[in-house]
Amino acid sequence: VPTAGRRATTVPLVSLPAARADVRVQSTVPGVDAVAIAALTDRAVVDVETRFGRGVSARPRILVFSDAASFAQGVREVFGYSDETAQTVAEQYGGIFDRGTLTIALNWSSGGLSRMAPAIAHGLTHQMVREATGARALPAWFDEGMATLVEQEQPAATWSDDDRVVGRALAATRAVSLARLEPLADRHAA
Repeated sequence: VPTAGRRATTVPLVSLPAARADVRVQSTVPGVDAVAIAALTDRAVVDVETRFGRGVSARPRILVFSDAASFAQGVREVFGYSDETAQTVAEQYGGIFDRGTLTIALNWSSGGLSRMAPAIAHGLTHQMVREATGARALPAWFDEGMATLVEQEQPAATWSDDDRVVGRALAATRAVSLARLEPLADRHAA
């Protein structure tokens, strides 16, 4: 799986000593948390590889931004997102996996250290599914479902009461069908 064309960001990031991934953290993330993120990443890579029974082909790349503004700037610069898309992502997501660059970008302020392990595992699952399928397009509900299952089994993974109620209501009313969630853009809109 090619990783050529990975772009940089002007947000100041510091490389961390992780054995299983390239981890870079914005310099304003507390040092203790930054060191913990490197260790969490190494454990998450091993966990995801064990679950899939295979190693990752491309070394995972994880960028951690300290707040929504730097997260938006980072995804705009690294992923080539428009200003509008970058702002929407920063407002609605704590992390995102970019399939084109095989990069996981995380917003540390969306939950601090407690949300990093689940978010890293989620992104790594997307990378593993992409690699295992030869980058074939899969229905978004399947790809997101796999990543969510792995995420939920991580330490500190929690779902808010609102998330639970919305999920149950959608399933019970069938207001959103799996077919409607097939393309990733439709899933985000729904």
